[in-house]
Amino acid sequence: MIANWLNTRLGDITSITGYKHFILEEYTDDDAVYGLGIDTWRRTQGWQLSQELRSSIKVNDAVSFLVGGFYMKTNYDHFMDLRLQFAAPGLRQLNPQNQDNWSESLFAQSFINLTDKFRFQAGIRFTEEQTKMDAGVFNFINLTGPAVFYGDTPLGGFSASGEKKWNRLGWKLGLDYNLVEDTLLYGYYACGFKSDGFVGRLGTPNDLGPFNPETVDTVELGVKSDLADRRLRVNLATFFTIYKDMQVEENYILPDGKTIGTSIFNAAKSNIKVAELELTALPTSGLTLTGSVAYLDAKYKSFQFFNPGTGGFLDLSSYSLQNAPKVSASAGATYKFKTGPGNTTANVLYTYTASKYLQGLTDGPNVTIQPTHYVHANLSWSPNANKWSIELWARNLLDKHYIEAVTSNPGLFDQAAYSAPRE
Repeated sequence: MIANWLNTRLGDITSITGYKHFILEEYTDDDAVYGLGIDTWRRTQGWQLSQELRSSIKVNDAVSFLVGGFYMKTNYDHFMDLRLQFAAPGLRQLNPQNQDNWSESLFAQSFINLTDKFRFQAGIRFTEEQTKMDAGVFNFINLTGPAVFYGDTPLGGFSASGEKKWNRLGWKLGLDYNLVEDTLLYGYYACGFKSDGFVGRLGTPNDLGPFNPETVDTVELGVKSDLADRRLRVNLATFFTIYKDMQVEENYILPDGKTIGTSIFNAAKSNIKVAELELTALPTSGLTLTGSVAYLDAKYKSFQFFNPGTGGFLDLSSYSLQNAPKVSASAGATYKFKTGPGNTTANVLYTYTASKYLQGLTDGPNVTIQPTHYVHANLSWSPNANKWSIELWARNLLDKHYIEAVTSNPGLFDQAAYSAPRE
């Protein structure tokens, strides 16, 4: 719910209130093999309440402020019931979780026109959070047949609990410069963070955590311009990001050779360098051409990873980050034209993503995703009133077959999932 009060003594005041409640229940076949090998029943119930109150204050034509506060409360109950027929007939593992979190923050943002061409902006945000987590793992066995999702004989297990409170200060300083009409140069320095937390899906009690917040310092420089009588748009940006205590996930196996853990660790430091170019052209009436290319260099700067499985440290400095392809690009064309009492739109889009490591900190070949090339297209028609449309579409038009996700389970097996075929 959004409410606005305009022209008050405190400026324009906006209130945003939100509440949602959800229940999710799903069954999955985790081994993709016919029969009872590995399958799961999951059920999650949760709710979230949030409230934001902010005021926009215009001091004069050159100075304006935005100040406000935000509060959010969330809670979820979840269980994952996993049948492990491949390991032992009748074996089942139950993983219950309950998490409660609240977050509150105060923020302020200022915009100051130094001249007709220069604009300075500064922002600050203070956040305080508290999280409580209860989780556990309990094993069961059915001695008379296949495992079932109810009943069975208990085989033991464990539970773990944790609670943590923290606060952080984030800020941003930026400068915009209108070089010429329709061309904007900009730059900023920002310091932000990502909350700490706990892990609910456990292999051992220590997997619960907590893991610490990660902090991010970013410097970005760029230009946004509309050229050739606004028929060509060119956006260029480059930025350098430093992560400290970066949160990373890893599966590992304990020395007993049987127990698998999954937890989130804090890498010491990582650096990300990015350059992006986006183009939009209108060469003729009804035709729009788009293109983009991005170069990404993302590596751990320093990371002495303590492997719980071996009890030793592994130096991951200079290793590539997960899900960070060196190059990604796209090119598309859209043509819109009159057809009878309506409009027809034809669109084609090509996307490219270079090879990347999707999961696993040591960048092994078993978690490497190959480069991908996709072509999508659609053809639609709608009447002049635009109240409805009819469309023909095709995804993965060239019917490429790629591995799109891999999961490494040390000591057991690796799982691979393929992308959808031509649709």
